[in-house]
Amino acid sequence: MKPVRRSVLVALCMALLVAACGDSTSPPVVTVDLDREEVIAPDGTVHRFAIDAARREALLAGLDDIGLTLRAGAEIAAWQQTDRAARPWAWFAAVQQQT
Repeated sequence: MKPVRRSVLVALCMALLVAACGDSTSPPVVTVDLDREEVIAPDGTVHRFAIDAARREALLAGLDDIGLTLRAGAEIAAWQQTDRAARPWAWFAAVQQQT
């Protein structure tokens, strides 16, 4: 199964809502289960979808791209320290601008 784009998933959810609402006065409940990669319609119909594992884990952890990058803060700092030692000339201008 190919991964589904978010816009396609949202369209699927909206289509399920419209189909489920009918004449009902109570709001329908659609469940999106990221662990199982399923959308469960109000009538219990299960619609499977695929999502990239890294994106799924990020969504489950509540992280956006910036949050994912910040998780690597220690590795980034270590790289910067190594790079400063190897190429101090590349960092001199950045230090001068900060002061």
